[in-house]
Amino acid sequence: MKRAILFACAASFCAAALAQQPPTRPPGPPPRIDFAKELGLTGERAKQVEAIMLNEHEEHRAAREKARAALARVLSADEMARLESLMPRPRGPMGPPPERR
Repeated sequence: MKRAILFACAASFCAAALAQQPPTRPPGPPPRIDFAKELGLTGERAKQVEAIMLNEHEEHRAAREKARAALARVLSADEMARLESLMPRPRGPMGPPPERR
């Protein structure tokens, strides 16, 4: 009887502990959304949407690099390293290693 009570307590403790853990997603970058497919676009329109999205991505990356270069001219190397440690890291294939997420 004592074993059954002990087992029931242990099982309820484990269930409670597991219920409090956030859901996990598989490792790796988040799934890429195929906007053309989701919108039902084909042919030239699908290529145009893909080109626009890629261009936007490149513009954002260039703006980040420009800002980082401007900051590096103002801040010392130590300050720049500290600033970069405070900044959120991008997600995706080039994102931070797992210990930084």
